[in-house]
Amino acid sequence: MALNDPLVHNHVGTNYYSFGVSFRNAPAHLRQHFALTPDQVLHFYHDILPQHHCAGFIVNTCNRTTFFLHGKHNEEVETAYLRLIQERLARVGMDAVDDLNEFGYRFIGIKAVSHLLEVCSGLDSQILGDFEIVGQIKKAFALAKEQGITDGLLERALNTAVHCSRKIKNETGLSSGSASTSYAAASFLRDHLKGISKPRVLILGTGEIGHRTLDNWIAMHSSDGVAIANRTDEKAAAIALKTGAEHLNWSDWRGKINTFDAVVSAVSTPRAILSAEHISPNGPKYFIDLSVPMSIDVSVAELPETALLDVDALSKRVATTMQSRSAALPEAYAIVKETLAKFKETERAHSAVPLIQQVQQELTKQWEARQHDPDKIERLSAKIECRLFEHVRKDPRQIQQLKKWLRE
Repeated sequence: MALNDPLVHNHVGTNYYSFGVSFRNAPAHLRQHFALTPDQVLHFYHDILPQHHCAGFIVNTCNRTTFFLHGKHNEEVETAYLRLIQERLARVGMDAVDDLNEFGYRFIGIKAVSHLLEVCSGLDSQILGDFEIVGQIKKAFALAKEQGITDGLLERALNTAVHCSRKIKNETGLSSGSASTSYAAASFLRDHLKGISKPRVLILGTGEIGHRTLDNWIAMHSSDGVAIANRTDEKAAAIALKTGAEHLNWSDWRGKINTFDAVVSAVSTPRAILSAEHISPNGPKYFIDLSVPMSIDVSVAELPETALLDVDALSKRVATTMQSRSAALPEAYAIVKETLAKFKETERAHSAVPLIQQVQQELTKQWEARQHDPDKIERLSAKIECRLFEHVRKDPRQIQQLKKWLRE
């Protein structure tokens, strides 16, 4: 069933719903098994969500895999996701997960909207105040909208979350200092490669995280000695030309990996693309894996004098900045609370829209029967509709008064 089916747009019985797995419940080595591939995301958009009368979008990042839904049978979508994860865990010989709450979370109704606000505002980020998540959420929603699996109410919730995020960023110190995952990666390399006069760094993957890591490294060091590779060679070549970095064809990087001092991988892949067998004794000593699922095999960490960091390890390197940001938490949560209250008011008002339209139609019918000027009727009707909407938004009890008018 497509989302444009009339049954889907009948919002009676629908609710907001969010579930998923994040850094709060599962470390990176476990979290990677809950991530979805791009094809699996599209499968949910094309098949699972429409089947259960749900609009929604899925956020897949190194820190979380989260569903934000608005529909009638949201719990069935969660069941389908859990079934997929159970099959995956069985293939790798891991214990089954019977309830997502073992490693994840679930929010229903206004709590799901509140969760969206907190995630979008960097309050639920592994690195507190990391506003990179806003772009990732907007990108995830845009893909879902392209697939025709969103609705107006879900989009209103998203726009509210983006507005809240912008307000917190502009009015509090939650984003003070530099403390994103990509910044932490570049900072780690700067600190550990400072003894090398001309360090060489290879960055695999030029998506948002890979590109930001490249930008941060260039800002701290320079473009000298840094090379990038991407599955789409043309994309990497264009970025290299713009930034001054070296470009390696995707088919060539493994053959040249031992000419580098450090490797950063931000590649979306279902399995590791780099293991200990690719590294020579004189090869790189520092590896940063920003991918979930992880793209660098753990065997690399067993090589002599070698360090392998994942996103969880990087988050621990920004404690000083976090202390400063933590002071802004009360103010940030106050903004979330205020934004959520306004959202609830608007939701209540929108629930009364059919009733308001009924009142408007009844008034129009009576005025037309008395042969009033049609243009004047239209202007008055629009003005009355706006006034009624505002009254209901401020006081939901006005709905009962509207119903009384219609019965008289």
